[in-house]
Amino acid sequence: SAVRVTRQLQALSLRAPLHAHILPMNAAVRACETRVRELVGPAVSVGFRYVEDAGAISVDADRFRDVLLSLVQNAREALGANPGRIGVETSRHSRVEPDGTTVVEATLTVRDTGPGLSEAARGHLFEPFYSTK
Repeated sequence: SAVRVTRQLQALSLRAPLHAHILPMNAAVRACETRVRELVGPAVSVGFRYVEDAGAISVDADRFRDVLLSLVQNAREALGANPGRIGVETSRHSRVEPDGTTVVEATLTVRDTGPGLSEAARGHLFEPFYSTK
């Protein structure tokens, strides 16, 4: 819709207000499954794995979808012309802060079976504006 496109353009310019809501992580990812499969095409196998209770996230649903699709697109490009596999999974982790507070985090992971980065590229990974393209 025109409203969604306008929001996306505003988000790119970092002027868009966030419309964050508390959403179950698994539901947010499931809402993107069809689009993910369309994005990668039939030559790539896509698998989704959900932990039973990945927890809830405070997120703008449109931005979450955009980030997930961007990660999947990057994974697709990493495969190149080779057929491969992309995995999308949710998980939940706990960690203890120095003050003793336990923090529970929902995690989204996107993996691919591409060749990975060369040694030369790894040396530049955290340089601003570095690209492997």
